[in-house]
Amino acid sequence: MSKEKSEVIQPKSSKKKSEKSTLIEPNWIRTTMLLREDHLEKIKAYSFLEGREFKEVIEELLSIGISLKKTSVQDGRLDLLKNLLDEKVPMSAS
Repeated sequence: MSKEKSEVIQPKSSKKKSEKSTLIEPNWIRTTMLLREDHLEKIKAYSFLEGREFKEVIEELLSIGISLKKTSVQDGRLDLLKNLLDEKVPMSAS
């Protein structure tokens, strides 16, 4: 029996699908997170009812949460964090 190297054939995927999955807007990063199921269902429902993408709703909720944390920073030991948030996270005026 001779040992021959077998050629591995990869299935062809739709170019459109692969292009879409690799496109990320500038200053964005792909990540994975764990969420409570009840939060996930509420965010999905809100996204559906508002006709918005899931990632848009997550971004909005994170921005609101960061903004609230930023305004609640009063401890002098957290000045560094406050300065970092002021420099790196653009907040919309509410």
